[in-house]
Amino acid sequence: MDYYLISVIVFVGLLAALFYKDRQKIERHYGIVFMRRTQRGRRFIERVARSHPRLWAFLGDFGTATGVTAMVYGLYYLAKQALTPKVGPGLALLIPLPSAQGAQGAGYVGVPFWFFIIGISTLVIIHEGFHGIQVRLAKVPIKSMGLALLAVIPGAFVEPDDKALRRKSWRTQARVYAAGSFGNFLLAAVAGVLLAFVLSPVLSTGAIGFSGYVSADAQYPAQKIALPSPILSIDGTVVEKTEQLAALLATKKPGDTVMIETLGGLQAITLAANPNDPAKGFLGIAGVHSTRILKDIYRANPLGASALNFVLDAIAWIVTLNVGIGLVNMFPIKPLDGGRLMEVLARRFAPRFAAGVVRVSTALVLVLVALNLFGGLIF
Repeated sequence: MDYYLISVIVFVGLLAALFYKDRQKIERHYGIVFMRRTQRGRRFIERVARSHPRLWAFLGDFGTATGVTAMVYGLYYLAKQALTPKVGPGLALLIPLPSAQGAQGAGYVGVPFWFFIIGISTLVIIHEGFHGIQVRLAKVPIKSMGLALLAVIPGAFVEPDDKALRRKSWRTQARVYAAGSFGNFLLAAVAGVLLAFVLSPVLSTGAIGFSGYVSADAQYPAQKIALPSPILSIDGTVVEKTEQLAALLATKKPGDTVMIETLGGLQAITLAANPNDPAKGFLGIAGVHSTRILKDIYRANPLGASALNFVLDAIAWIVTLNVGIGLVNMFPIKPLDGGRLMEVLARRFAPRFAAGVVRVSTALVLVLVALNLFGGLIF
């Protein structure tokens, strides 16, 4: 029985029931976008904005600088991936999957459903909260705010009075438009530090992971015995980095038998000849990378180990989604915040060419995004 799929179905069912119960207060747009306006949270945003105005003003300016940097880097990254698509992972659509396992294909990344929901929920709360704080810091009225759903994907919105905002200085407008992505980057930084320097060292230890085998016809030893990932040690020597694995295998010859420790225990494996250096031993694993696994003391309890792994993976996805979507939001294309920020900066520093600058940046981003998503199918 697939309990993960059942949990997804139950979640969607409960969501549908709640929406049906509250249907008189829910707006529907474009068929699959649902909005529920509310006053909840407005007082909290007001209190936070009034609590430390100088700090928030400083963060607003720092956020603007961060947003411009993200915009420039985003364009560079899009261009680099479009021109050299094999450099690394490029732009991809994020799709929630009703499965505990992720997936990746041409132009898309499938995210396990619950990690997607947790990551997106934290993302939109921080994103819209930071927008709201800068809006109220500028003494611009908030026309409305609330929760939203794109099908089953959670969202939120803070709608400022655009006419009042446009009457503010370019610096104030820039703070507002850059605030959302800056909040996402800040959350990702905090979560990343927590994961890398607190939770991961305490709960886990290093290991060598791999994504598959060099050959599908089982001519190499790892494939022959279906060696599982990750590798913990070889001949009693703990391996945590790819350099350690390479150095250790360099001391072995074809035909040598080594004892490899995995989560399933010890396995004897006879090395083959390295196709690039026949004098050296070869396992035949591909996609080799450093990874981390729970320490023995935490793996002893399967239920506890599952819970800890879930928490660690959820935090990792929070980092990934906040960085990725925060960066995309800074692309200089309207109606994204990056496009609005570009428009404000263009009106301030090149007023005669402002409209043209935004049109050119929008066209450039659209072309680069298309090349990133579909370039492999075209060329």
